[in-house]
Parts: sequence; structure tokens; C-alpha cells
Amino acid sequence: MGYNSTVLILNDRLHEIEKDPEFGYKISQLILMNSRKEYPHLKSTIPYHYGCEVAAVNHADVTSVVVTGGNFSQEIFTDYRDYDLDTQEGLTKLVKMMASKLGYRLVTDVSQKGQFERDNERFKKDPNEVLKSLK
Repeated sequence: MGYNSTVLILNDRLHEIEKDPEFGYKISQLILMNSRKEYPHLKSTIPYHYGCEVAAVNHADVTSVVVTGGNFSQEIFTDYRDYDLDTQEGLTKLVKMMASKLGYRLVTDVSQKGQFERDNERFKKDPNEVLKSLK
């Protein structure tokens, strides 16, 4: 099925990135280096030079959860289960699995039922229309 990569772009470096004709090449090299286990030291030394950081490289069958903050990213969870991430049930299954691996059990708050669907409606806009509105 292939592989997926999660990349953190540092917005503070966009002015440099947009002028860099080699940026695509640099990202591809970072991804290749990050996917090879013999280069673990590169993850913490390269990101600020290129304005990005490769947070995770996994097989497409793997579900990965990455947290970001403070110009840093960290993969905190991976699992080979198939989570339907665009449904409430799939996300609930994922969060429960994460909690279970950390030794916790989650209980559903029934007062929030349907909130996911309401929130998700906001993001069903055509991406091209959103981009046009930004110009």
C-alpha cells in the first residue's frame, strides 16, 4: 500500500521556504533519512535548518498519532488496526485504544453525543473554495 509521512512545517520559516527551490528535495531527503533506523540522531538536528521536521514515517496500514508544539513534533502512538478516522466510532475506538495502552479506561459523556458530527460539518468545504477565499 505504500508509506505515509507526517511533516511539521515551521510557519516562522515560510518566508525562507517559499524562496527555496530545493525545499521539495530537502523534505524528500529528510523523509528518507527518517525512515531509516540507522539515522536516529538526525531527527533532532535537521529540522530548524530546513524549516521543517519529519515527525513520522509509517506504512500506510499504520495509524499514527503525532502531537506538535513549541516547534517540535513527537509520534506518541502507532497501531496496525484499521481506524475509520472520519467517523465518531473510529475516533472513539482510536482514543480508547490509546488510553488502554497507557493504562486508562475511558467513559463516554452522553451529553456530548452528536458533537463530532456538528464539528465535522465545518470542515466539509471544498478545499479549492477555501484557498480562493484566502487570496
